[in-house]
Amino acid sequence: MIGLAIRNSLRSNDIAGRYGGDEFTVLCKHTTAKEAYSVAMRICEKIAQIRVREYPQLHISASIGVAAADEGFGSVTEWIKAADSALYSAKSGGRDQVMDATQQPERQHSPSTMPMRPGSTRISPASAEQKSLDRDVV
Repeated sequence: MIGLAIRNSLRSNDIAGRYGGDEFTVLCKHTTAKEAYSVAMRICEKIAQIRVREYPQLHISASIGVAAADEGFGSVTEWIKAADSALYSAKSGGRDQVMDATQQPERQHSPSTMPMRPGSTRISPASAEQKSLDRDVV
């Protein structure tokens, strides 16, 4: 479900793959940081729309870190570390948000303010079901 939501959020030249565990990496080729941020927001929105029949009240969310390759990183490793750091900032900042590696406050967003389907409710991140279904996208 998560992989399909990510794939359906991408443009034709974007590439996605599993990074490890429940983390994914998305490479947005030939794009600006602003466009990559928009892709990340689409991913959050698509993941937020996922419903699990057995747990209709469950809300699945994504924490995403964005890092543009043109930000002056000395290597691919530094670039990935910047995205990973932004991801962990998003998670520690309350989850369910996109965080830019440049930490510009105006580039942060939480889709938790998006309206949900009628009759659905959000579950505390502390619940076991939520923990088992949290997905992180790098």
